[in-house]
Amino acid sequence: MTELSICIPTCNRAEYLPVMLDSIFKQAVFDGVEVIVSDNNSYDDTARVVKEYQALYKNLFYYKNDINVGFDRNVLNCISRAKGKYCWILGDDDTLLPGSIGFVKHHIKSGYDFYTCGLNLCDKKMRYLDYWALTRGVKDGKIVHMASDAELVRYLKAVVSNGGLFGYIGSCIFSRSLALKVKGSQRVSGLNWIHVYLIWSFKNFNAKFKVLKRPLVNLRTQNDTLIRERSLIYRLTAELKGLYIIAEELFRNQPKVKNAFLGAVKRYMAPSSIPPLFALNKNERKDWPEFCGWLCKYPYSKSFKKRLNSRWRVNPMYFVRLVVNMPALSFLKRPLKKLKNAVFGV
Repeated sequence: MTELSICIPTCNRAEYLPVMLDSIFKQAVFDGVEVIVSDNNSYDDTARVVKEYQALYKNLFYYKNDINVGFDRNVLNCISRAKGKYCWILGDDDTLLPGSIGFVKHHIKSGYDFYTCGLNLCDKKMRYLDYWALTRGVKDGKIVHMASDAELVRYLKAVVSNGGLFGYIGSCIFSRSLALKVKGSQRVSGLNWIHVYLIWSFKNFNAKFKVLKRPLVNLRTQNDTLIRERSLIYRLTAELKGLYIIAEELFRNQPKVKNAFLGAVKRYMAPSSIPPLFALNKNERKDWPEFCGWLCKYPYSKSFKKRLNSRWRVNPMYFVRLVVNMPALSFLKRPLKKLKNAVFGV
């Protein structure tokens, strides 16, 4: 019987994939574990890299889509192709910590619907930076009953980063059978947040999850595709849009939970972190209007929204870009750094 399916959706990451695969197979935990790589029609050497590993490991399975079906569909492909009781979907450029697979296999025997794990932050060269806090005040081993609005609100009030909202794909090990019961939503499709929608949909099945604070994954930061291809503000806009639509879809009949969910986003995307974003270059600022539009849907104060929609657009703080580089005013960088830590762990 396959207990655990480690699933890796990937696209054009042949440069990083071997590091992830090495971190898995060096643990030599093969009994009841399969590894699935779902290739979203890469045009680099991904196929060659994976086939070299397949020659060595019989529990590695490789699938390649005929066309690029998008991130969300590729994640769902991983789940549908898996055979394990639990799925663990991992980023193709990250790594597992030693002993993590054995640790997960031990805990999933308790039979909860999903488990959250801790994460270590690393730079782009995978040098350790820090432990990424997902929540504050939630004890290790805490069991959360998703059928209880009060418990969900308490958990959401403890969230300090988007990882606490299950925004990082590798932070959850979840029941495959329960994931297959989740019915999709047209509004959610294509937002690149299908993993968040899946996990929070478990509430509809009276699920219970267990918080495991031990870090199991090294998260490679400074490597976000949307930021590299477009801009930081575009990436933040995608997050605001995706999480807001998910909250509307899943919590429309649970106003307290919805407010707590949106409040968690507001808390880690604090008002003090927004003005420094306006000091970015002109290519970044072109995405500012849409960013403001989605930001205003969250429970910020009326005065903040008024400033956001008028003064910061009409009178942009171009000068900030100059003064933040002055040593005496380096403290102005702190709010933006705090935001990046909460969202990207950088």
